[in-house]
Amino acid sequence: MLPGQRRLHFTHESDGRRKRILDVVAELAPVITIYDGSAYPRRQQREACLDGLVADLASEGTRMLVIETDESVLDLDRRIFYRSSRQHGCHETLEYRHHRAHEEPLLSIPDAIAWCWQRGGQWKMRARDFVREVRIV
Repeated sequence: MLPGQRRLHFTHESDGRRKRILDVVAELAPVITIYDGSAYPRRQQREACLDGLVADLASEGTRMLVIETDESVLDLDRRIFYRSSRQHGCHETLEYRHHRAHEEPLLSIPDAIAWCWQRGGQWKMRARDFVREVRIV
């Protein structure tokens, strides 16, 4: 992060800085799954993606899910997680938390990859190196 920055937000970075950030992400070698809910109406896409994510985390035995806080969907996220974690049998083992980006620096990684994926072109090609799978939910 630059002096004075509380968090990284890919939208607000210059192209040169984006490239440097992606170089650092590459060193971490993340394995990323993109959840594509575009088959659903806009209002149902987040629910479809979170449900798919919880299903995958349950099958992998994951213990913790951290999502960036977005006040506008906080209640929706809680309802989705409550329902999904019970449906997929992980409500006693998978812990779920919302954090602000400055509270969990690793949230910069999905922010960067999502920005690149959505932006397309050379940015999507760069993000593709980290993407293990694109799941249509």
